[in-house]
Amino acid sequence: MNTKIFFVVGLMVLVLIAAAFGGWYFYISKKQSEVTNESTFRGLGASIPSFDGIGGSLRGNMEETFTEGELVTKDIATSTTESLPPPKLWRVSKVPTAGVYVVAQKKTATAFFVDRATGNIFRTSPGKEPVRVTNTLIPYVQDVEWFDEKTLVLRHPDESGLGLLYFAAVISYPTTTPGSASSSSVATLQGSYLPKETISVATNPAKKSPQLLYLVREKSGSSIGVTSDIKLKNPQRVWASSLSGWVLSWVSEKQVVFRQKSAEGISGSSYSLSLPEKVLSSLIGNKDGLSVSASQSGDSFLYSTAINGKVQLYLKNTTSDHVLDITTFADKCVWGNGDTAYCAVPDALPETSLPDAWYRGEVHTNDRWFSINGRDGSVSEIVSPESDFGTSIDVVRPKMDPTGQYIIFTDAVQGTGWVLTI
Repeated sequence: MNTKIFFVVGLMVLVLIAAAFGGWYFYISKKQSEVTNESTFRGLGASIPSFDGIGGSLRGNMEETFTEGELVTKDIATSTTESLPPPKLWRVSKVPTAGVYVVAQKKTATAFFVDRATGNIFRTSPGKEPVRVTNTLIPYVQDVEWFDEKTLVLRHPDESGLGLLYFAAVISYPTTTPGSASSSSVATLQGSYLPKETISVATNPAKKSPQLLYLVREKSGSSIGVTSDIKLKNPQRVWASSLSGWVLSWVSEKQVVFRQKSAEGISGSSYSLSLPEKVLSSLIGNKDGLSVSASQSGDSFLYSTAINGKVQLYLKNTTSDHVLDITTFADKCVWGNGDTAYCAVPDALPETSLPDAWYRGEVHTNDRWFSINGRDGSVSEIVSPESDFGTSIDVVRPKMDPTGQYIIFTDAVQGTGWVLTI
């Protein structure tokens, strides 16, 4: 009798163990699928291209990975030896990029971009195949601040994956002609890491020699702003705050704009810092979900608010305030070299917590580009990627090239780099 009872109990235990392992297996499989889908959605699962030869990849690999169909326009070949002007809308690469820099030339333009997966830098021109510029491996680069085509700051995860590091680098070419087709081998990135406590970085857009401004979080939770050259020499303290949640942008040689990180229902403020005098003045204060985009002259700026999911864009200049007829975040706006701003405007905004859900990548928008007159606030549509080119784009991190001819931005869905010719 006891033997029979032990047998039945043992069999039941084995069944329970098998069921537990089976349930655990399906749970892990489901979670792994969710992680894989999320990683793919955010561009983290992009395959790393293989490369042969000192000059870059083979033709077939390059065409498949980077260039085929990249010119979003009509009647332009995807591979040519001629110098072609950039199309109205130009996708620089199919693979996720961490940042693009454009060098305007007389008849064409050259784009330098950082491959997000490897940190390698490539250059390309309309109708031509990309050429690898550097082979320094920096995995999972999230963002890049360019000073020029050979100087940049890369942001990437630390070894633990929990923190972020900033690497101020210069492209070191093996020949005297930077990035020329005659270069005998690829270049390397050489530079220094900013302090581990760095939380934000901006580059001076007008200085002839590279200059950085970076914010460092102190143990007390406060933050300080420091300027230095690209080699992190000659550091000077120019800013101090009891808070650390600041976003900064260097809009002109002598003006830096600070704003508190935006969130729905949270009142934020923005300030302008004049250099080298270190004079601080208020731009706008006590606005929920505040985001700001300032002109280079400092005379005008756009700002957006978000209250109970409703977003509104405003123009403020030296004479008046304007409520604009377009609805978008100021994060999607950039100023030209004059008094004209350009904004990517969603066809519709989802009914959810904004801008928080958009910042987190939980929702996306389908944008059209508008120009805004910085004097009177009048707006005019200039291009619709979906209607004109059959391409839906959620614009993030828009920047203006130094000549004011091109807007450089990233598609938040695919992580690809784009250039819009104004």
